[in-house]
Amino acid sequence: NRDISTAQSQFSDKGMYKNYFNNLKSLLDQYDNEKVTNYAKIQISNIICNTIKQYHTHLLEDGVSKKNMISLLDKSRVKFDKLDVGKSQSALNLKDSTSSLYDTTYNFLK
Repeated sequence: NRDISTAQSQFSDKGMYKNYFNNLKSLLDQYDNEKVTNYAKIQISNIICNTIKQYHTHLLEDGVSKKNMISLLDKSRVKFDKLDVGKSQSALNLKDSTSSLYDTTYNFLK
């Protein structure tokens, strides 16, 4: 993301978004790593949603289809919905806000 921000300021970001999207798909694989905390997994979900919302036009321009964006959202949502964050109010609040972010991102892509 930092590389994209730097490139944007120099108007040289074309072509970077597809690679970033592919990196997000790899990041999603971390959900299956038992060493990754649930908090980190929620952050992965946030990164995926926020990236798709913020960069959707650039992703499309770089050849990432809307179908692929929705597919990544679907895969991450399934994993996210299975997370058990316990009974901590702060964890429950974070999970609720991320769930809302998923809904917003899906609506954004419609």
